[in-house]
Amino acid sequence: MYGPIMSKSASNSTYTSAANILIYLSQFISAICLNLRTQIESNKMRSFNDLKKNLKKDYSGFKTIKIALLADSASQFLVSAIKGYGYERELNFEI
Repeated sequence: MYGPIMSKSASNSTYTSAANILIYLSQFISAICLNLRTQIESNKMRSFNDLKKNLKKDYSGFKTIKIALLADSASQFLVSAIKGYGYERELNFEI
């Protein structure tokens, strides 16, 4: 599920199309939403403070995934929550 976002083609070393990247990101977001729903139903939902504490931990050994976030309002709390959740999934989100 967490494959590379962009991969080089063996034939002409071009990157995958933007459509493939959008498909990947939509699948990734769907997986996160499904996982959050499962946590809510099983009462394992993390509080914002728990996710914020994860920001101080070491992410050096985790896979790095770059994410761009476009919002029409302040999103600094959402960015902190996404990064903190990444620690629990052993992913280093660069937002």
